[in-house]
Amino acid sequence: MKEEPRTYADNYFSRGHQGLKIWQTLVVIFGWVLLVIPLVFVTGGLLQGWPHTIWQHAHNRSNILATIMILLFAFVLAGMFSITATLIQNRRRKRIVRQWPTFNLQTTTAKTDALEKYMTTKFGSEEERLNVRNYQVQPEQNLDTDTFQKIISAQNREAKKDAD
Repeated sequence: MKEEPRTYADNYFSRGHQGLKIWQTLVVIFGWVLLVIPLVFVTGGLLQGWPHTIWQHAHNRSNILATIMILLFAFVLAGMFSITATLIQNRRRKRIVRQWPTFNLQTTTAKTDALEKYMTTKFGSEEERLNVRNYQVQPEQNLDTDTFQKIISAQNREAKKDAD
């Protein structure tokens, strides 16, 4: 199966970041507990009749059943909407990814840093370059047409070597 290029980074699924994984897992478990406890209480009460103080009157039981039916209807509608929206977005994404190159923030940042480092060695710090009014470029400071392409190619080779 061909792996599609990813345009995002999720530290939860990458190596390391143990603190983040533990924290997010605990938050998810806490959220599920907050959902499951009331469901167990209400369904157990409906099926078994406990606690008796809530189910003594018939109108309490009918109110809970009506609320459950309304929530079930809302859940089905939300599920249909979510599934439809997911299918539409996946179809759009596949079509757009084929048309546009993907943007990887990490490699773009590395390329920008490499270019900034080159410009600093060639023309001075960024602060100096931005604050000077008139700057005369010396003949040896002129850039070749493919200078930036060479820097980016070298950065790509270095990144590939680091990945291996």
